[in-house]
Amino acid sequence: MSSKLVFITSYPPRECGIATYSKDLIHALKGACGNSFDPVVCALESNTHHTYGSPVHYTLCTAEPEDYIRVAREISHASHVKAVFVQHEFGLFGGSYGNYLLLLLYNIQKPVVVTFHTVLPSPNAEIRETVRAIASVSARIIVMTRHAFNILLTDYQLPAELLTIIPHGTHPAPLVPKEKLRTWYKVPPTSRILATFGLLGRGKNIETALDALPDIVREFPDTLYLIIGKTHPEVLKHEGEAYRDFLKARIAALHIADYVQFIDEYVSLAELLEYLTLTDLYLFTSKDPNQAVSGTFVYALSCGCPVVSTPIPHAKELLAANVGRMVDFEQPKQLADATITLLKSPSLMQQMRDNSLKLMAPTVWSRVAALHVHVFKDVLLHSAYAEAH
Repeated sequence: MSSKLVFITSYPPRECGIATYSKDLIHALKGACGNSFDPVVCALESNTHHTYGSPVHYTLCTAEPEDYIRVAREISHASHVKAVFVQHEFGLFGGSYGNYLLLLLYNIQKPVVVTFHTVLPSPNAEIRETVRAIASVSARIIVMTRHAFNILLTDYQLPAELLTIIPHGTHPAPLVPKEKLRTWYKVPPTSRILATFGLLGRGKNIETALDALPDIVREFPDTLYLIIGKTHPEVLKHEGEAYRDFLKARIAALHIADYVQFIDEYVSLAELLEYLTLTDLYLFTSKDPNQAVSGTFVYALSCGCPVVSTPIPHAKELLAANVGRMVDFEQPKQLADATITLLKSPSLMQQMRDNSLKLMAPTVWSRVAALHVHVFKDVLLHSAYAEAH
């Protein structure tokens, strides 16, 4: 029986960013690991139960404290499991700031690697102690940006030797001409296409882009703004389609219905990459200054799509490579001005497209998977040495 790595994470068909991330990473690892490791999943369940496929060997009910202990014992007793890999976001786990996770970590008898998808600066005492407690029982902590690395050093006083930076993985852009893709998706072939994608929720702050659109349309009447993605399942539970309805009312009030198209579905990866490839400019309008990383942002860049973005830490790092423009949070006038400036300069846009493809080339999932394999082997080597001594 091959050695197994257990990923504790949300996983499709559950719809969330970390589920998609984990699926992409595990798929890439199966190619990178060969016969060395077999990645399997412990799927996180909240109030909704899903039917899973073959990668899922365990499930964990995150609202039940005793379930963390049960899963820890099951994994600990599985001799073929060599390590555990936790995808961490505070909201994924039960308890205060997700501290139920500690019940699992304190009881599991396998080396643990944790990827922090969110690292909050200037934490309150409870967040700080929860993160430090997770780190105290982890063989390695992975983050995706230098900014997150530095916060863990300074605000949480974690040792640098515990931390590793591995960027968010990306997919190669489709090798299909933009004009052909626009024909396939019935998008006007000569229009200026703007786009935003992801599971819809108020944190995306799409109303800022809508408020900017009248100024953009005055300069470029052939503009079309695509809002790609269905409403986040957790948002649907709590407020239904209230946010989407709010956006539709805003569109009507601004008289821009002819310039906006909702694609209200959970698009496949292939469709997503094709939509991004046919897009001229990607608009990223998150209003969360502490959003450490964005998969939507890097996927847009990996398709050669310049970005106009609010200044989340991930954007600050990547936009320094001249792949887009930064605007302040909730500032539609700045967003409009930056978008118009770029659309008026096709040569600059082409330079940004070239820069983004070059910048993201080292982050393709196969390379990111290889970096994870290196971490796993290092952790297992140190674990074996510790057991022998």
